[in-house]
Amino acid sequence: MSSAEHLADQVTEPDWPVWVLVDDGLLLGITTTDDTPALGWTDQERAESAIFLQSTVTHPTRAGAGLGMVVAFWALDRAARRGQQWVRRGVLSDSEGGNLGLVRYYRRQGWRVVRAVPHPRKPGEITVWSLARPAGRQPDLVDIVTEVEHDDELRTRLASA
Repeated sequence: MSSAEHLADQVTEPDWPVWVLVDDGLLLGITTTDDTPALGWTDQERAESAIFLQSTVTHPTRAGAGLGMVVAFWALDRAARRGQQWVRRGVLSDSEGGNLGLVRYYRRQGWRVVRAVPHPRKPGEITVWSLARPAGRQPDLVDIVTEVEHDDELRTRLASA
């Protein structure tokens, strides 16, 4: 199952907040948010107020358009508006270095690597990368993204240019 299919299955889960990025009816991206998981984070860090970006997928025809960065900036802004301290995310890399490009990509966007540790159930095979950024208002985002209520859940909509 692809990551997009996995995320699509979560849309109907009431306890799993799913956010979509749409423009003129076209689904451009999807992300899920959650509390900070135990994997890769200390109990003290998990007690801090944070949004954890669980998964983010963008439309393949829009690759390189910065939509993932828009989602990340939206999360930073949302966390700040909710009085939360952090936005966190994680990356799993394999022993061959798979997904290290994603870690570099996030670092270029200002994410700080908090730690990289062996996966407790797959040491030597999988590394857990924990990344964080302080929550902060993103004033320019108002020109790009609008949150709208839909079916009693908030969704994120890319403003039409």
